[in-house]
Amino acid sequence: MINRGTAQVGTDADGWTVRAADGLPSAHYEHMVVVRDGEAEVLSDFKCIEDVIEAPYKIDALKETTTR
Repeated sequence: MINRGTAQVGTDADGWTVRAADGLPSAHYEHMVVVRDGEAEVLSDFKCIEDVIEAPYKIDALKETTTR
């Protein structure tokens, strides 16, 4: 878990939801991994996150090219 504030966390009564103790935003990300013939292969990547992070820049660049 990546927490904006404290590293202290608590679990809600549902036994599933985890929140930072100070209530500040947090994020959790997992990879899906398969082991074949003794070798680990990461099936997931950060592409979806990178797309979201880069999205404003891509939109701005598109606007610049279409308004010329």
